Amino acid sequence: MNATFPTLDPSLRQFADAANQEPISVIVEVVADAANAPYAIVRKGLPVAKHERTTIEERGTRTQTKTRSPMDQLELLLKNLNVPNPVRLDSAESFVARVNPDQLKELAGSDLVGKIRPNRQHHT
Repeated sequence: MNATFPTLDPSLRQFADAANQEPISVIVEVVADAANAPYAIVRKGLPVAKHERTTIEERGTRTQTKTRSPMDQLELLLKNLNVPNPVRLDSAESFVARVNPDQLKELAGSDLVGKIRPNRQHHT
């Protein structure tokens, strides 16, 4: 694996390069500046924090934009990657998840992820 995944703990690089591996348990941390971004609901046209994605909701005749917290965005990413039953650790701003090499590489390439470490204590 090359240096394009600086968020990946060095001990996980060999696993990420392997094919057809059984999933392993990792801790996925939200990137530090995204974790500090506030949760907000803003009206259409106003600026949105750098790491927040938006969804449009129709309410009557007025369109509003709802933003998600970085933890919510990371949870959605895990769901979209079909990671089964990730455990949300709000106080640590991270998730414990069982991932395969492809999922690990996708997470390592996300701008929402600060660091991915092997899980040696928490259980999924």
